[in-house]
Amino acid sequence: MRQELFILGRLALRLGGIILAALLLGSGCDSTGNSSGAWGKPAAAASERWTINCLRSSAPNHVELCNGLAELLRRTNGIDSKAVRVQSDALGSTIYYGEYTRVAGAGGQLVFPAKMQQDIDRISHLTYNQTLPFGLAAPESLGGDTAGGGEGQYNLTTARGKYSLLIAVFYNTPTFDQRREVAEQYTQQLRSEGVEAYVFHELVKSYVFVGSFGENALTTVRQPARSPHVWTPAQTWEVSKEVQDFAAARAGEEFLYLTENGHRQKRVGPDGQSILVPSQLTRVPRPGATSLYDHGQ
Repeated sequence: MRQELFILGRLALRLGGIILAALLLGSGCDSTGNSSGAWGKPAAAASERWTINCLRSSAPNHVELCNGLAELLRRTNGIDSKAVRVQSDALGSTIYYGEYTRVAGAGGQLVFPAKMQQDIDRISHLTYNQTLPFGLAAPESLGGDTAGGGEGQYNLTTARGKYSLLIAVFYNTPTFDQRREVAEQYTQQLRSEGVEAYVFHELVKSYVFVGSFGENALTTVRQPARSPHVWTPAQTWEVSKEVQDFAAARAGEEFLYLTENGHRQKRVGPDGQSILVPSQLTRVPRPGATSLYDHGQ
């Protein structure tokens, strides 16, 4: 708790007390907000069709990986197994879930249904081997609509390396609708302190990253064979010592753990114990990308 207050204190210095108060009060899923990036926007049509992009992988074993994780998702309580689907091509595989319609609300904005918000929350918090494989689950338009994520100063797509470290996620709540502005201010403040920081916006979430790392930031580890009745990936990945040292060097463990709207998150691990969610090494998307999963070639 003391470390969480330390993080919130640093955010207060960077972002101001009014914004921090909104973050402290905010909870739950994204809600309809202004046109700068909340769940709603001015209605352009009577309805829109959307799905949930649970995971996109372009790893060498992306087909095996996504098919295995899709089975894990199908066995999750509250998930309709028939609504889980995997699409693969030569570049990668994507796990999708469900289909939803965004319709015009009372104020003339197109809004996502509460069921979709609940499903995203359930999917993104699913834990496997002390990781969140679907932690970046987000809406994706079935009609080609995407969020404008690849623009602006210090955008993640301009990072020199192949990977960067995700340390913070911001999203709108009923009491907070400035997730884009806050993420950009946080990034600018880190830059002013000499930290190589980046920001990236998707449709409903904004992300702050630090550092830029090369191909060797992740190393593969072969997994021993287990029960034929339980799926396990043939290999997993370990973060390099360079990345670990970079994260550990920051005062107050600010770069060691992932925060959502300023709060560190805890998950229940396979052993039933509560654990802090670590910061996530993330592949840098291609220039012009509007999704963190869009890596191009």
